[in-house]
Amino acid sequence: MHYEPSGATVEHFPDLYDYEIIKSGDHCLLKNITIRGNQQVFRDLIFHGGPGSTLEMKLFSEPSLLEEFTKAGFRRIKTHSDAYFEFGIYWDITWAVPISARKLISEAKLESLSLPKETNNISFRIDGFLKARTCLKWRGGDT
Repeated sequence: MHYEPSGATVEHFPDLYDYEIIKSGDHCLLKNITIRGNQQVFRDLIFHGGPGSTLEMKLFSEPSLLEEFTKAGFRRIKTHSDAYFEFGIYWDITWAVPISARKLISEAKLESLSLPKETNNISFRIDGFLKARTCLKWRGGDT
């Protein structure tokens, strides 16, 4: 998969339906019949791993990928353009970068609790919360 830092994702074969790749001498052709029955022939195909190996179907762009992650419900989306050795992220290529994202099961809701008088109305910051079948677990500290 190739990656562009700007622009929009480019779909090389938007009407691909019933296709085959045909070797013609030293070159390959893609012949397609669209869902409407139109015939298409594509030359100058881009293969990753050598001719006939893995056909490049799309040229992805960062803005389009980030938009798709957001539409799918992911948050905290980050492209990692610098090496991050602590997590094993390292590469020396510019046409692809790792992307990390989190998908929240549900949006956070602010809730107010009444604490017993003995707590002296202590307040806490909760960084993480897990509701299991028989217990609650949270991570945080006092504020």
